[in-house]
Amino acid sequence: MADIPWVLRRGWVFPALGALLGLTLAGAFLMTVPAVYKSSARILMDRSVNRYLQTNKIAESPVFDDADIAGQIYVLSSDSVVVPVVRELKLDQDPEFVGRPGEPSKFGIKQFIKTVRNSVLSLQAEFAGLEGSQIDLRLGAGKAALQLDPSVIKERTAVDMLLQQLSVYREDAPNVINIGFSSQDPVKAANIANAIADKYISTVENRKRSSSKMISQLLEERLLELKRQSDDADRALQDFISAHNLVGITVGRVVQGPQDDTAAPSLMPSSTPNDLILKLRSQYVDLETKANELERQLGASHLAVVKLRNQMAEIKRAMKNEDQRNGLNDADQAKLRDLESSAATLHNLYNAALRKSNEVNQIQPDMEEAHIISRASPPLSKSYKKPMLLLGGGLMFGLLSGAALALGREWLASVFRTPSQVRQATGLYCAVLPKVEPAPGRKGIEDYVLDAPYTRFTESIRNVQALLKSDQRRAGTKVVGVISSTSNEGKTTVVSNLATLMNSLPRARTLIIDGDLHRRTVTEQLTPGVTEGLLEALDEPSRLKELVVKRERSRVDILPCARSERTPHAAELLGSVEMEKLLDVARETYDFIIVEVPPIMSVVDVKTVERFIDSFIFVIEWGETKRELVEEAFDEIDNVRDRILCVLLNKADPAALKMIEAYKGSRIGNYYVG
Repeated sequence: MADIPWVLRRGWVFPALGALLGLTLAGAFLMTVPAVYKSSARILMDRSVNRYLQTNKIAESPVFDDADIAGQIYVLSSDSVVVPVVRELKLDQDPEFVGRPGEPSKFGIKQFIKTVRNSVLSLQAEFAGLEGSQIDLRLGAGKAALQLDPSVIKERTAVDMLLQQLSVYREDAPNVINIGFSSQDPVKAANIANAIADKYISTVENRKRSSSKMISQLLEERLLELKRQSDDADRALQDFISAHNLVGITVGRVVQGPQDDTAAPSLMPSSTPNDLILKLRSQYVDLETKANELERQLGASHLAVVKLRNQMAEIKRAMKNEDQRNGLNDADQAKLRDLESSAATLHNLYNAALRKSNEVNQIQPDMEEAHIISRASPPLSKSYKKPMLLLGGGLMFGLLSGAALALGREWLASVFRTPSQVRQATGLYCAVLPKVEPAPGRKGIEDYVLDAPYTRFTESIRNVQALLKSDQRRAGTKVVGVISSTSNEGKTTVVSNLATLMNSLPRARTLIIDGDLHRRTVTEQLTPGVTEGLLEALDEPSRLKELVVKRERSRVDILPCARSERTPHAAELLGSVEMEKLLDVARETYDFIIVEVPPIMSVVDVKTVERFIDSFIFVIEWGETKRELVEEAFDEIDNVRDRILCVLLNKADPAALKMIEAYKGSRIGNYYVG
């Protein structure tokens, strides 16, 4: 994650090109996409009717809740609404929905597969009920059954296209549903949105009529049943009264009780018969006294006096009935009261059901549960009202795609570009050597530290020099091996410039040994044309002084490898006793001996010579050497890992370094020249 910023800074061209491409595509889309117009209608789910029915206990069904309204969204986009709209508006003949003749049909492969699958399932369901029948769906056997009617295909195509362009959703108000439709024709968009709304309203009304008819039938059946039961109860009570000669008892009247606040209470006994008669007589006397007093004041024809006289007559009949009941035994009295109670209860149930039926029938049939509050009208502008938003989306998409490409490219490259990456992979200190060009008038960069002493390249080599001198004071290091995982990583440049810088110190003597007996790069670049060198010194170590070649400018001694052809036993020569004796002789004369060793992953020479070398410098080419290769090389020389003094990240791109190290600020380079 920490590497992402500098990766994007280094690969800025990819996000830039991606942003340009995204803007281009968004602009092309805006210029070429057909104009689309969206029109909307709104439906209000009215809860007042159902709430009224429930509050007054006319209907037991609850009012609409949020789940019910959310379910209506699916009803609006169901085949029961959409298919009739397609047929009424003849959308299966509209080119916008089914394409023009000669054009590829908009009925895609997914819809075709879906239609075929539904046909197969229908056939299976149809023939599954035929006892003993089997369906052979093998290729060729069901061709006739799977042939689809072209009109069916067109209709399903139109339905699918309509559903793709239809949007049904709830508004901020929970009981308002918005029906939106997009079309290239603004009038068509409004017509289809209104047609769907109208079809939904008619569907709701039909469903309500069916429900009302079913409720009315249920209530009517209930009334008939209660009427029959009430008549049976009255008939049983009347038969009992006739059988026991109970003359004057009113069936169902006394048990129901009075209908006003001043009337006498129900005559159903709650104590002994004598107590009830005494209570009725007391009430009769009170009513008579009150009636006589009012008659003197208001007259006999006054409404209050008439009502009191009627109540007195009612109580007198009740007392007469009680007197007749007292002539019955306890069992007959209990049966009489039971028959009276049943008859009264059934009368009350019948009256309540009749009242509820009348109230339901009085509700106006045009009271809708849903109605349109806003019809769709042809829009005056395109649906894409924010082209800048689309352009911004294209820009962001391009930027993100370019950034992803840059990061993916870096991840796939899997190379080293920063010292932190090297430290994370190897655990060693790392210095960066920028890629440099020969100084004016020079052919090579073997002595670049002398040509440009104040550059970052020279300062990095000077840093390695300080590490070597510190290691020499600590552990007596003299022999230093320069190694790499593969060839052409810049070992020779590092060897020559490091030796030149170290040899520039007062009374310092440095020797370079070309230990690469395969390619001899040091010899070819620093001492071309020599005829004797390392191989001869191995035969006679005492000749070292006369076999070395001193460079004129840097005064560095070089022991070349003069043989032109490859040495077949190079590893054995480097690991021989003669090599050990040669290095012992060199230790006596020189302060530092720098040996260029062949690449680790190419040959095994480093494994044979490493026992004679005190410390190593590992060279990695910036942006080229794979991380996996370096890790594998370190595994190959795991026994010398603790002797690797530092890692040099060589040939780094100066421009990329500036972006990578931008966090250091510009003042970090104030001490560098060039």
